[in-house]
Amino acid sequence: MKETGDSRKLIRCWVHSHEEDRSGRIVLRTESYAFPPARLRKRLALEPGGAAAVPVPGPDDRLTAGAEPPGTWILEGDTLRIRAPGWTGVYTVERLERDLLVIVRQKQGGADA
Repeated sequence: MKETGDSRKLIRCWVHSHEEDRSGRIVLRTESYAFPPARLRKRLALEPGGAAAVPVPGPDDRLTAGAEPPGTWILEGDTLRIRAPGWTGVYTVERLERDLLVIVRQKQGGADA
């Protein structure tokens, strides 16, 4: 996958900031964000070359790679296609900053993500 300027901004581990979700918008922040206490926050690691991983907490709450095989992601304009456990879908990127990603899941219908 050729990485554009915007796709390079996506390459990092994103953490779901569910407290900030509004009107179908999914808010993700970098791990360095000062989240309020919450257990089991969903994570999505978008890696160079289009690989996607879903880090999960192990028995001692430390993050592990998870048992699922790696997924994939691709950014086409403002459309983000993800195939990864718990995240598979087609999303519209509404906002992308160094430490903030806001996405909206597109309605199902037509081709698979």
